Amino acid sequence: MGFKHDYPSYSSLIYKLARCRNFEPVKTLLHSIKHHNIRCEEALFIGLIRHYGKSQLPEEAIDLFQQMTSFNCVRTLQSFNTLLNVLVDNGRLEKANEMFKCASKMGFKPNPVSFTVMIKGWLERGEWEQARRVFNGMLERGVEPSVVTYNCLVGYLCKKGDLDRAKGMLDDMAKKGQKPNAVTYSLLMGGLCSLDKYNEAKKMMFDMEYRGSTYRMMVDGFCRVEDFEGGLKLLNAMLASEHCPRLETFCCLIRGLAKCGKVDDVCFVLEAMEKKKMRFDLHSWEVLVREAFGEDHGSASSLMTELISAHQ
Repeated sequence: MGFKHDYPSYSSLIYKLARCRNFEPVKTLLHSIKHHNIRCEEALFIGLIRHYGKSQLPEEAIDLFQQMTSFNCVRTLQSFNTLLNVLVDNGRLEKANEMFKCASKMGFKPNPVSFTVMIKGWLERGEWEQARRVFNGMLERGVEPSVVTYNCLVGYLCKKGDLDRAKGMLDDMAKKGQKPNAVTYSLLMGGLCSLDKYNEAKKMMFDMEYRGSTYRMMVDGFCRVEDFEGGLKLLNAMLASEHCPRLETFCCLIRGLAKCGKVDDVCFVLEAMEKKKMRFDLHSWEVLVREAFGEDHGSASSLMTELISAHQ
C-alpha cells in the first residue's frame, strides 16, 4: 500500500521525524503538503516550532512561523506564544521582544501567557526593571496577570534574597483577586529557608495549611523546577514542625537528589523516613532507580552500592 497524501498521514510522519530531530525530510514533506494543497491544522506547526526550539534551531522556528499562512493555516495567539517561548529559551530575547512589540501589527492581542514569557525572559537575564516594565504594561492594557506571572516575579525576588518585595507580591495578588498556588508558597518557603528564617517559614506553613495548601504540593513544586536543594530545605522545616510527608513526597525528593549524585542528602532523607517508620518496597526502589538513571546502569549500580554502604 502506498503513502496516503492526506493530513493525518503527513502529520504523523512529520511528528515522528521531528521527535528524532530529522528535519530535512520534514522540509521535504512540508513541500509536498504545499504541492498537494493539503490544509494543515495549526497544531502541526506548533509541534514543529517546539521541536525546533528543543533542537536549538530558533531561526528555523521563525521561518516556519512566517510560512504558516502559505499552507492555508491561520496563525493564532497560541502559535505566536509558542514561538516567543522558543526564542526566549534559546537566548533570542531581543528577537522575541521585537516580535512581541509587533504583535498587534500581526493581528495578535497579547494575553497573560505572552506577557509572562517576556517577563520570564528578562528575569532570566537579570533585568528586573525591564521585567517590571512588561508587567506594568500588562496592567495598563487591562491584561490580568496569572498566578504563573506572579510566580516568575516571586521566584526571582526570592533568589535575590529580597523577601520583603516577594511577600509584597502576595498582597498585590490579593488586591487583584488572584490566589497564590503551591508553587508560590514553595518559592517563598525556599527563600525564607535559604536565609535561615525557619520560624517565619514555620509560620507560613501553618498559614498554608489554613489556606488548604499541602506540603507535598510544595515539595513537588521544587522538584518540578529541579530545585532539589530547596525541596530538601523545605523538608527540614516540615520535620522541625513535626509534620510528616507522604511516601510519594520522599520518593520525589530522593529521585531528584539521586539524579544530582547527592548521596549524603539522599541518606539524610532515608534516615528521616526511617525515623518516621516509612520505607520503600522493592517495586518502589526499582522505579526510583530506573527513573533516576534511565539506561545508565553503571551510575545506578555505583550509587546504590554507595547508598547501601553509607546507610548501614
